[in-house]
Amino acid sequence: MQKFVILTQARTGSEYLANLLDSHPDVLCHLELFSHVKKPERFNAFLESMEKKHGRGVDARDMPTLIQHYLDAVFNDGHKAVGFKLLADQMERHKDLAAWLLREDIFVIHLIRENSLDVLLSRERARQTDVWHTPVEVPQVAVTMPSGEDLLRELAATTRVDRLLGELARAKRSITVHYDDLSASPQDTLAPILLSLGLPPCDLDSLSKKINRMPKSEAIANFDEVRETLTGTGYECLLDSAPSTKPQGPLVHLHIPKAGGSTFEGILERNYGGEGVYMAYPHRSGTVDQYACLSYRDKQRFQAVSGHFSHIYSPFMPRNSRYVSIMRHPVNRVSSNYYMYYHHKNHPLGHRIRDNGITIRDFVDPANGFAQDNLQTKYLAGVPLEAPCSEKDFRRACSLVKDGTIQVGILEHYKESVFAFAKRFGWADIAYTHVGKNAKKPDSLSREDTKAVMAFNLYDMQLYSLALERFRETIETIRHDHAEELDDYMQADMPVQEAALYHPWRDTQ
Repeated sequence: MQKFVILTQARTGSEYLANLLDSHPDVLCHLELFSHVKKPERFNAFLESMEKKHGRGVDARDMPTLIQHYLDAVFNDGHKAVGFKLLADQMERHKDLAAWLLREDIFVIHLIRENSLDVLLSRERARQTDVWHTPVEVPQVAVTMPSGEDLLRELAATTRVDRLLGELARAKRSITVHYDDLSASPQDTLAPILLSLGLPPCDLDSLSKKINRMPKSEAIANFDEVRETLTGTGYECLLDSAPSTKPQGPLVHLHIPKAGGSTFEGILERNYGGEGVYMAYPHRSGTVDQYACLSYRDKQRFQAVSGHFSHIYSPFMPRNSRYVSIMRHPVNRVSSNYYMYYHHKNHPLGHRIRDNGITIRDFVDPANGFAQDNLQTKYLAGVPLEAPCSEKDFRRACSLVKDGTIQVGILEHYKESVFAFAKRFGWADIAYTHVGKNAKKPDSLSREDTKAVMAFNLYDMQLYSLALERFRETIETIRHDHAEELDDYMQADMPVQEAALYHPWRDTQ
């Protein structure tokens, strides 16, 4: 079981976040277990029961043990992940909670509401209306805020609490969640949290409703006083009430091995910049697992993601991501992959192939564990590459290509594919350096070898035919609008260079 804590201060959307997590079938997320309100499941009621049981009051020396016993019982549950929200004022009241948090194996979700004026506005509204949380829409009313030195003092205190909570969170395995991100895109924001907790993706829902829906100029009754107080200070920017906008998702390149993906990555880097592309192959930026675990805000730094990973990761990518891939004729792809390993002096698969006399027919046979059968279908369908490819997987891959969820290029028509992607995604630089590799040509394979490769790649053969048909339709549409530009591009020479790529296994030789 995974244990977690939502670490934050009051009025940051923690109730909303807790309810979202609790809606996952594998999660139990308690609310304020250490609230001053006395309810049967809360710590105050637990202390009262202990006093009755032992016939004496509880003093400070008992607290570490009592907190431990209380939380041991909370986490004694059958769910895969159990947690609760812990507020800063609750840790102030129970000093031993911070020590417990540092001592235990707890995943920390640090929730921040960056606009501290919004935090104070929410707090004042709750105090003045006595509506702290609600599952229904409530009437919009303006509230009076502190001003002058009182307001500046409260803003400074709110900022200081966030900083202290951040320091505590960084001492643990943690992730930071921003209130604005959570409001704008809860599913995307929580996807890395689910992954960090080892949970499958799931549609999440919360009964909590946003209480204030007015801009600050209307929600704050004494807005002129507040504005006068903040003008000329570092807090002046907090007066802005710009609505949260959901940024465009990254371009996700499903890099199928030996299908021209390395050349394609060079095009991505030139159009989005080296810092704008998360390169999960060959792990120059990190692994795809590490990308998936990044916070929603950190993911927004990248305009593109590329690596040897399949569509299986799509639930952990931003919801408005765009997917592209390059396909290659299955016989060409398998042949190129086999001979790359065969001729490579350092790669462990090269040693295995040469030392054991592995033929290309052995290489493509799924019984031998090389996972080369119907590999392109698996990549696009989003299934484990080691698993057998089923009819259901094939139909899913076909559907994703047909409806354009995955935009597919064709290696045998690479220049046209790049041109089509450029028009689709607005690229300015579509010149590329082809990364050539020494590989045995497919036409030099024996008839028996070719038949064997095709026999173990029947789904890939059919999917390739579908992708090629769809690609030709796309090119005809583009040619209608950009005929002269396309012809000039097709006639331009593209340089070829031998591959000089970094391979992780070389560091271990």
